[in-house]
Amino acid sequence: MEGRRRTAVLRQLLVMHPSHAATVRGMLVEHCALPDLAVTLTLDHLSPASSDVCSEIVAFVSGVLLGSDSRVRAWLAAFLRNAQKHSRGWNASVVQRLRKTLLQQLKSILPCRESGDDCIPSQRAVQASALLRLYCALKGIAGLKLSEEESQCLLNVITSPVPRVPAGDRLQCLSLCALLASPHLLMGLEQEKQAAEWLKQLVKETASLPQGSASCGETLLLVALHFHSNQIGAITDLVSNTLGMKISSRNSLARLKTIFTQEVFPEQVITAHAVTVPVTPSLSANNTGYLPIHCILQLLRTRAFSKHSIKIKDWVVHQVYEASAPLHPLLPPLIETYVNTVFTPGAKGATSEPIALAQIDVIFPGEDAMATDKQWSVATRLLMLYYLLLYRDHWLQNCRAGSMKVPQEYPRMLYTRLPIMQLLQEAHRNQQDYLGLYPSLLRLLVTHFPHLCLVSAWLQADVESLGVGPLLKLKMPSQEQLRQALSEVFVNPTRTMLLLQQLSQLQPLQQMEYAAALVSTLPMYLQQPVPRKVWQLVCQVWESLNTIMPRRLRTLTVNAMQIRQMGMPARALTHDDIAEDPLAVLRCEPSVFRCPPLVGILLQVLHAYLSMSGSYLDAHLASTAQVQREKGTGGTGETEREELKSALLMAQDSAVVQILLDMCVADKDKDHGWSLGELREIRCLVCSLLHQMFISNPNLTKLTHFQGYPTELLPVTVAGVPSMHICMDFIPELLSQPQLEKQIFGIQLTSHLAHQFSLPRMLSLARLAVNVSSTLMTVLPSDSRQKFCLATLPALVRICRAFPPLTQDVVSMLLQLAQITASSNPGSTSPQSVDDTSWEQLERGQRVGQVQHAPLDTAIHCAVTQLIAVNI
Repeated sequence: MEGRRRTAVLRQLLVMHPSHAATVRGMLVEHCALPDLAVTLTLDHLSPASSDVCSEIVAFVSGVLLGSDSRVRAWLAAFLRNAQKHSRGWNASVVQRLRKTLLQQLKSILPCRESGDDCIPSQRAVQASALLRLYCALKGIAGLKLSEEESQCLLNVITSPVPRVPAGDRLQCLSLCALLASPHLLMGLEQEKQAAEWLKQLVKETASLPQGSASCGETLLLVALHFHSNQIGAITDLVSNTLGMKISSRNSLARLKTIFTQEVFPEQVITAHAVTVPVTPSLSANNTGYLPIHCILQLLRTRAFSKHSIKIKDWVVHQVYEASAPLHPLLPPLIETYVNTVFTPGAKGATSEPIALAQIDVIFPGEDAMATDKQWSVATRLLMLYYLLLYRDHWLQNCRAGSMKVPQEYPRMLYTRLPIMQLLQEAHRNQQDYLGLYPSLLRLLVTHFPHLCLVSAWLQADVESLGVGPLLKLKMPSQEQLRQALSEVFVNPTRTMLLLQQLSQLQPLQQMEYAAALVSTLPMYLQQPVPRKVWQLVCQVWESLNTIMPRRLRTLTVNAMQIRQMGMPARALTHDDIAEDPLAVLRCEPSVFRCPPLVGILLQVLHAYLSMSGSYLDAHLASTAQVQREKGTGGTGETEREELKSALLMAQDSAVVQILLDMCVADKDKDHGWSLGELREIRCLVCSLLHQMFISNPNLTKLTHFQGYPTELLPVTVAGVPSMHICMDFIPELLSQPQLEKQIFGIQLTSHLAHQFSLPRMLSLARLAVNVSSTLMTVLPSDSRQKFCLATLPALVRICRAFPPLTQDVVSMLLQLAQITASSNPGSTSPQSVDDTSWEQLERGQRVGQVQHAPLDTAIHCAVTQLIAVNI
């Protein structure tokens, strides 16, 4: 009673001062007090109704129930909920007055049939949208139970035609969601028929909606898809996001599901209608709402297109054509789902068609298309590249799995002209725009094109991205003029350096047109000495080009370095030719192997093709096996093919390692004018590549050392290849080989490893080498013993220097060897003096193959002297 008196007093005061009504209502809302007075003040001081604005009561109640303040929302919702429980009383009368006012406004929105209106007036569309959201909030948040009159009037507003204006489209979307949020509006068969007729009319009007807009047509189609797949939770989320409020999922949608799935949208109608929906122009992450791509993606996932033999390929391709950055999050899943439907048969065994080659050629006419063709966006190119890589991945998987029906593979030449590195660098620089695509694209690239993922090229690309603009303002010549200027390096090196420096300051895309001219002049630089600065600039430009056009550049480089026959160049090799036989990279002029800058370029090319060889053979084996299955002819089994492939790759890598090691051997008869610094530089480059090969394939390390190589390179490989520690795993097996040469090589390898890796495990291996040496010295024949001792005694001394505790065992072995030697050669005499010079001469004589002239007793005395020096 006191509260009602207080409310009455405040109402009377505000009658005298109506200008304070808004202030008092604001204070009531702030303190969450007297909700009946807040509603009454809004009703009493209602602004005059206008034809283009919402009333004050709608704005007030909507603002409270749909606002972000949960405390205020709960305050008003509790008042409305409690007022319904009591049909009499002050609060009930206030709520009844509120409902009557809202119902009047709802009726005023309906089109007037008497005046000839057939749809809601355009000026009332915004007000109708606000009322629909308010009624949904009253029902869902405040628990308001609508009367039969209110329900019928609300259903009439929902099913009324709307004007063809943006506000009308928004109202239509809200009407659909309001119907889904309030299924109780369908009180009987008449109301169900009314709703079904309205939904059918919406389907007919979809084609006339603005192209690319987040219209009701896409929302309607998406709801139908969710009903067909029985995803009621997805429908609830869709309605909640559209209305801007949380809708309870307890509402029964059984009657609406029947209307959607049986009367309005059977599955075949959905699929046929979806294909006619226009694609979204310039689709990006900035496009919000429910778009055609939502519907198409859902239909693809349910395999509806394949089931009803409806072609969706053209729609997907045109949507990819219309992609732009930042990438829409549903575009990568669209590509993935479509590729999956191409390879995975549906319920009736039907699959989708692959994208036609002509539709791909439009985007990728050549490797330099990025620099010349600006018609297509980077997003479109990245998506099409993602499709091709994903298609190749699925194709290989199906071939390996032995599937009888596999779609045709795209031509290999298509992949060779894709600007993969250019696109990947663009995606790398703008990862925020391609968050949903970049990781998957990178994974596929590493799997199928490892030669494009070399660390050195990627680091160089990062350096290029941090570079500055051109420093020299020279006008760049044509390709022919540049080729002529580069060929004049012996006459005018200054001009050549200026042009190369200007070329190095250009962006990689601008350098592409000069690649052929630059590479074709490389063999000329081998004829006479060239300033080192020229080589540095040439390598810098080559490295820059390698980040943007690696495959074409590597092919040009290999062809330029080939051995010339009768002064004429050999047959030009293609990218596929070199991929089949990576050793072709090393069939170049011998002078190339004595030029460190060119060796660096050559080793990069070699590493790339070796990395590619495995994936190339995988694709070749998969395609061959698929052809055999299709023809029904027998062939080698899967296991046997894999074994043959592994053996071929191992033999190929082994041959490369042996050739590279031969490059490191100094030949004074052939290498006139070759400085020690150049030899060391080449050895460093070779050791770097050997380290990468050994660490990626430890079995290659074992094979190389079981084959053997010049012992003078052991100090080079052990010190220059960090992964040589792998040899510790197979040294016992190497020492147990029956061939004397391998045993000698194993002992020498052990000595250098002991000097490089002074580890407890290495001590055990060194002791094993000493024991093997001791055993062999006592059992070998005289001739073999001398050969063995002269080759291994320096290694035993080296072992003792690394591990002094082994000195006593080695000295005992040498004393025993001296006795054996003296007994077998009674007339031999020991040398009177042994110094360091004679020891060095002994080792040098052993390396050049003159060990048979070195007396064994002299070698023993040299070894003992060195061991004594170690102990001292």
